[in-house]
Amino acid sequence: MFRKSHKISFLIGLVVVAVTAIAVTTVYSTQPVAEKDGATKSSAMPVKVMTATSSQHTPRITAMGEVVPARDVMLRPRVSGEITAISKRFVPGSIVEEGQWLVKLDQKDYQLALERAQADLSRAQALLDIEMGEQEVARNDLATLERDVPQKNRALILREPQLKQVRAEFEQAEVAVREARLALARTVIKMPFTGQVISQDVNLGSQVSPADTIANVVGTKTYWIEAALPSSKLQWLATADSSAAGNQTGADPMARATIANESAWGKDVTRKGRIKEVITTLDEQTRMATVLIEVDDPLLIQRDNNEAGTFAPVIAGSYVRVSLPARTLSNVVRLPISYVRNNNTVWVAQSNSLKIKDVSVAYRDEQYAYINQGIAPGDKVITTNLAVVRDGVPVNVTGEITQQQSDNAQSSAADQVVSHG
Repeated sequence: MFRKSHKISFLIGLVVVAVTAIAVTTVYSTQPVAEKDGATKSSAMPVKVMTATSSQHTPRITAMGEVVPARDVMLRPRVSGEITAISKRFVPGSIVEEGQWLVKLDQKDYQLALERAQADLSRAQALLDIEMGEQEVARNDLATLERDVPQKNRALILREPQLKQVRAEFEQAEVAVREARLALARTVIKMPFTGQVISQDVNLGSQVSPADTIANVVGTKTYWIEAALPSSKLQWLATADSSAAGNQTGADPMARATIANESAWGKDVTRKGRIKEVITTLDEQTRMATVLIEVDDPLLIQRDNNEAGTFAPVIAGSYVRVSLPARTLSNVVRLPISYVRNNNTVWVAQSNSLKIKDVSVAYRDEQYAYINQGIAPGDKVITTNLAVVRDGVPVNVTGEITQQQSDNAQSSAADQVVSHG
């Protein structure tokens, strides 16, 4: 029994030794072999390149912003009274033209006030007519006097104070009539501008006064986007002066803001806007500046403004992405941002070798880096992502991509990572 157990243990030991020997042999046979700098072309890493070109570019500044109406009004009556009529258009969501009536108040008291003011005006007119007759008599009386009359007595004889009084009373009566007519007209509450009814806060029979809110209405001609921007980006934001040199068409460069809302409109639908103002006071919470962007016909009431051919309204309260023009840069090499490697370096294929070049990046936006030093026009920039690189490693250029192909690749997956030990 003991001998059998001893044999089994011996056999197990032999198996362990054999397995260990096989593992060691495998490790040593597969470990990487160091290559000399003069390695042959067959061991070079396959890469694709893009030829660097120097040109003038206008980068884009991207920011998020909230849509707000340019005109947002809490509508209140100018006079008090009971609501006796409500327009069919006076419902939340309705688009109402400027001047259309929304609510009418009881007019009886205001009509009576107008009639009373008109009666007072008629009385004042009669008194003025009587006084004008008295003026004629006074002038005749003065003419019959043969002796000189002092100037102060002359004014009394001609009834000049009485004339001033009745004229003042007449003018006051005219003002009272105008006020009564104005109050009567204000019993009809109209839309102050073409816009949308957001809320209806009264109903038929409601008693209202100038302190009460009837409705919340917003203008639909123009909306604003309050885009938050880091203060460091303000120096790059294009202005009419800074972009004039690069604006060959004569169009206002401030009108080139592009608005996107992918979740609501889809990926390829955008709207146009223009920078209206830059508010340089920083927000207390975010410590960011605000750029005010103006959008015409935000709700596409005039369908000619529907540039993409699909319904893409800019809705108040929504958050959108805006792309703004930065200052134009001259004599820079524009590369997709993924081609600028760690520590602001770019890989260049030169004489079948990889060269790591330090570059100076003048500006970065979401897609591109704009390089003003370190890369020369004609350099072959390596676009392939490599897992391990070193300066001077051999490369084999297998193809060249154009600038257009590179731009298209920005929205697609990056090149497959090539590993080279």
